[in-house]
Amino acid sequence: MSGGWSRDEMVRRAAAEVKPGRIVNLGIGLPTEVANFIPAGSDVVLHSENGLLGMGPFPYEDEIDPQVVNAGKQLVTQWRTTPKVIDWDGDGLPDLVMLDARGYLSLFRRARHEGKLLLLPPERIFLEPGGRFMNLAAGRAGASGRHSTRSPTR
Repeated sequence: MSGGWSRDEMVRRAAAEVKPGRIVNLGIGLPTEVANFIPAGSDVVLHSENGLLGMGPFPYEDEIDPQVVNAGKQLVTQWRTTPKVIDWDGDGLPDLVMLDARGYLSLFRRARHEGKLLLLPPERIFLEPGGRFMNLAAGRAGASGRHSTRSPTR
């Protein structure tokens, strides 16, 4: 009998437990590697405690963005359609930047009204060169588009 599971075996086993359509918080440490073993197109949404929703696997060298990290401060990728939580208008409330139902990049502002916190309807405020509203996923909203056999960085 062997001396237990290797790190790779544990991560692969955990990834096998993630079923399509699930939203999964990967936590910090070993679980962060699970993203590397979830099949492309499995409709799984990964998130991290630092507000990144739609997290992907570790990046390849040409995909590194030093501002995109998981809660363990490891570099990760994100879906093209990943929502961003940011205080866009400086009012101290977290706003949401994401695609609307038709694939347009939109701002969903947070506001207080009569003591209640609200998420306002989307505003299309992001323009492409030429003045058209940005449509990033016409007919493809939610697709990560990540298919490769290259080795990611760690």
